[in-house]
Amino acid sequence: MNDTVLVTWQKDKDGEARLLSPFLQLLHDELTAASLLLPPCRGKAGMGVEAGVQNDSTPTLSLPLQGGGDEGELLALLELEDAQSVALPLATQPAPAVAAASVPASVSISGYNSLVACPYQFYARHILKLNELDEVPEAIEKRDYGERVHGILQRFHEQYPVVSGNDRIEMETALRRISEELFADLLAQDFAARAWLARWYKSLPAYLEWQTEAEVEGWRYAEAESKFDWQLEGVRLRGRIDRLDVRGDEKMVLDYKTQNEQLLRNKLKEPGEDVQLACYAYAHEAAVAAFVSIDDGKVKLITPKDDVPLLAQLNVERLENVMAEMRSGAGLPANGIDQACMHCEIRGVCRKGEW
Repeated sequence: MNDTVLVTWQKDKDGEARLLSPFLQLLHDELTAASLLLPPCRGKAGMGVEAGVQNDSTPTLSLPLQGGGDEGELLALLELEDAQSVALPLATQPAPAVAAASVPASVSISGYNSLVACPYQFYARHILKLNELDEVPEAIEKRDYGERVHGILQRFHEQYPVVSGNDRIEMETALRRISEELFADLLAQDFAARAWLARWYKSLPAYLEWQTEAEVEGWRYAEAESKFDWQLEGVRLRGRIDRLDVRGDEKMVLDYKTQNEQLLRNKLKEPGEDVQLACYAYAHEAAVAAFVSIDDGKVKLITPKDDVPLLAQLNVERLENVMAEMRSGAGLPANGIDQACMHCEIRGVCRKGEW
């Protein structure tokens, strides 16, 4: 076999086919073009007359060399590969433009937040529809916990719109009963859900204390999980607020968060960076908007430092302007800050770190 190069290749692994490496595929195709082998195999078993099988999963390919054993033919093929290789362009920061017909006519609050965090993230998620694949959850996640807390508080306040004046032990007992009902399915599928339920129970006294103080200030629960769909100039804005309270003619929109106080304050540090509260306030014409931090046995009201009605109006105008620019062909650059990129599922598409 002095005049032959022997190449081995494992055709499958764990029941799945394995393709030839690009170099070997090119080599095989070049030899095929030179009429040394049968038509290209394209990485499949049965590579032609010269292909044998060394064992059940490792075909072999014998590549005869020309010139009585010298390596001239192989070197010529390598030179041909170099000549045909094309240098890939350097990666650049993407900023795709969108055809006017493809610009969404409607944007959710989460979509607007995505647009502010990183226009390219919005492009990938809401125009290309490159959302994360649905996976069957194997364990309870914090998102599941947050959804249950929202449901518990909605049901509790529908049954007890006013807490003050009622026996505190009776109120906490009612909250525990509702909590057990809404956690029942999670407890049945995952024992670890008990830890989440215990975490929630730790916050019940603080929540009832906070609710009582709000009622002393004159605020009354009005509704929860109410949807809105506003037609703005050139775009519809849709969403759902966690809770609306009223005090006479005043309105206050609240957004429950199972996050610590400092994290929520950071969200509101730069006006307009987080659009949730501003958009909720606009939808309900509310003068007051706040996050309700429920975490580690503490309940705190986190309010923006800026004038809420003004912030709401500016956020809506910004959305209208950005969507108009998008319809006019403005690019959507991948310019998110590091914090927005840290857990972004689109990072592998924009290839940040390569440009």
